[in-house]
Amino acid sequence: MESQWSFFESAIRELKEEVEAVRWMDYEECRQKVHDGTMPNCIYEDEFRMVGKYLDRVSVGR
Repeated sequence: MESQWSFFESAIRELKEEVEAVRWMDYEECRQKVHDGTMPNCIYEDEFRMVGKYLDRVSVGR
């Protein structure tokens, strides 16, 4: 799990001029907020689902 977060943190550092804020939260909670429109974001739901599929794959080591 550690390398997963390292990947995201390094990606955020590389794009720091494009990132206004970072808020770490549970994937499902975040997915619901994106779906409901209750959290400002710039990601399409289908893109967010791709992130979820990736997280599922790396968290079980497939």
